[in-house]
Amino acid sequence: MRIDKIQTNKKEYLDMLLLADEQESMIDKYLEKGEMFVMFNTVNEAVCSAVVTDEGCDICELKNLAVTPQYQRRGYGKRMINYLCNHYADKFRYMTVGTGDSVKTVSFYESCGFSYSHSIPDFFTHSYDHLIIEEGKILKDMLYFKKALFSISPDIEMQK
Repeated sequence: MRIDKIQTNKKEYLDMLLLADEQESMIDKYLEKGEMFVMFNTVNEAVCSAVVTDEGCDICELKNLAVTPQYQRRGYGKRMINYLCNHYADKFRYMTVGTGDSVKTVSFYESCGFSYSHSIPDFFTHSYDHLIIEEGKILKDMLYFKKALFSISPDIEMQK
């Protein structure tokens, strides 16, 4: 496994980004201002991507985390989060992530060490041009989770 920081042509990975945020205009709001990372497997297939933004006040935000369907539930998302937490530990005190009220997603972030922080009421119903449905439920509020950052030993090499 390796993780590359993507500096140009970020939209080359749009199909993967759309797995985590299904409206391109919403992705456009953070893609260029954020730092993008893509994890590749041993045969150079992109298996996971992430975008992180600087939100000020010692906080970075994980805006997008996606794993291609054939590689989901194999630990790649968790490995990416561990890598990002280590990568940003010297620059920020906290990482936040906003997500919908989906049991699978919330439990995933909690298993990665994030704790509930706050909610933004009606975020999904007011910000998207269509209803977002996960696990048979219409997403309404954005739930924010927060994690304190500290350095750990990376298990994935970074390519520049």
